Amino acid sequence: MIFESYPWKQDLIRRRYLIKKYNTKEQLDTNYDRATTIIEKAVFYSAFIIRKLIDCILKVSDEVDNYTLKVHAVKPLKSMGLLDRWPDENSHDWENEKQQTVLGKNVCNWLIHSYVFLFFLQ
Repeated sequence: MIFESYPWKQDLIRRRYLIKKYNTKEQLDTNYDRATTIIEKAVFYSAFIIRKLIDCILKVSDEVDNYTLKVHAVKPLKSMGLLDRWPDENSHDWENEKQQTVLGKNVCNWLIHSYVFLFFLQ
């Protein structure tokens, strides 16, 4: 339970700043490992904070609770478990991406409970 939401919301603003700062060509070219680690941590921590705020009734608006995102879904071709966590060319049907609209809180849950947590930069 979160008693005072203000510090948590301030931390979300800080995480947003870090994502914007390090998700640049210059930062990624200068120190790729540092930049991606900071971005990964900021995304993961943000997902946790958002989910926690949603779970604590009256800490965020209904708009946050019902926020949706457009995502690209890729169907796995094999089970992704503790012993087989890294996606490769043969692990998913990469050629048949499907765009879906999902609740933001579901994305938070997927990130928090995922076996695989990584992102691709284009």
